[in-house]
Amino acid sequence: MKTNAFDKWGAVPDHSLPLNGIAKARQLALLIMYVYEQEGVIFEPFEVFENEQDFYAQAIDERFPFPDHAGTSILKAMGLTNPTKLRDYLQILRIPKHFWLYADDHNLTESEIARAQATDYELPAHASITFRSLEFEYRCKNLMEILSNAKTEEQRDMALSLINEFQHLIQNLDERS
Repeated sequence: MKTNAFDKWGAVPDHSLPLNGIAKARQLALLIMYVYEQEGVIFEPFEVFENEQDFYAQAIDERFPFPDHAGTSILKAMGLTNPTKLRDYLQILRIPKHFWLYADDHNLTESEIARAQATDYELPAHASITFRSLEFEYRCKNLMEILSNAKTEEQRDMALSLINEFQHLIQNLDERS
């Protein structure tokens, strides 16, 4: 007898041990990937990725829109009743790497992760040097994109503001070392 993957996953049975926001995003990604695999899509295996987030991000590749035909099954498998929660978890798959690692390590809920978006995923003051280094790498990449694409005075001013922010981050990193 062939079983449906959604039967294997089943609804999340024990809500006394809730999954954090990252774990729910992982679960959603795997379910989306399963749906597409049933249609013949082959995803890269976990082992070929340098970080796990890139593996799960395959589920949000623009070539694979959300499989609406499987929405009800996915909701059930995740123990959800509100389809808008799926959008929240899809957004989590797009967060910067430094915050993905931090959120997972600190068991942040999807609501806490969503609130962090308002600060451009700035880490709290107590974050470790490892997370700070990853945040710095993320912000450097963003700054380089802004500088290379600056066309107006306003964009240049924004880039200069970011440079000042970087100087502040570097100063904080130096003080911690």
